[in-house]
Amino acid sequence: MKATEDIHYLLRQKTFDFRIGSDSIRYEIEDVRLKYERIQTWDHDFIYNIHNWMALNQENFMTYQKMDSLPERLIFLQELLEKHIRIFMEAMNAAEPVPLKVKIKELKSENYIEYKNIFHLTFCLNFSCNLSIPNHVGLGKGVSVGFGIIKKLGENGIFQESAKRER
Repeated sequence: MKATEDIHYLLRQKTFDFRIGSDSIRYEIEDVRLKYERIQTWDHDFIYNIHNWMALNQENFMTYQKMDSLPERLIFLQELLEKHIRIFMEAMNAAEPVPLKVKIKELKSENYIEYKNIFHLTFCLNFSCNLSIPNHVGLGKGVSVGFGIIKKLGENGIFQESAKRER
C-alpha cells in the first residue's frame, strides 16, 4: 500500500511542480473526491464506450489489415478488448463470481492519431461487459495521455435489452 500512501501525500500538498525534461510546470489541486467502487463480474451487463482505444501492436495491426470482413475484424477486436479487460481485472484483484463476458455492440469510428511521431489506428466503440468498470479507466496503449478511456452508458450503467427494444 506504499503507492496509496504516496498518492495521499501528493494530494495533501495542494500545489506541486512537475519537471519534464528542462521544463517545470506548477499544478494546483482544485478538488479531490474519494470514491470506492466494487470491481467484479455480475449477472447482468453494463454498457460502456471506449474512446480512442489503441488496441493493436504492430503484429496485431498487420493481422487486422489482412482481414477481409468487418465481422472478422470485430471478433478480433472483441478478443483483444477482453484481454485488456482481463489485464485490468488482474491489476485490480477483481473478483469473478460469474464468468467474464465482453461483446462489442457498435464500432463508432476508426481514426489514425499521431502518438510519439507515429500514426496509430484507434477505435471508438460501445461494448457490453458484465464487469463493473469505473469511469475514466484506461485500457490499451497510451492511457497515461488519454487514450482508451472508458465511460459507462445508459441508465445507471445497466444494460436493459427489453427497455432498448421498446424505444
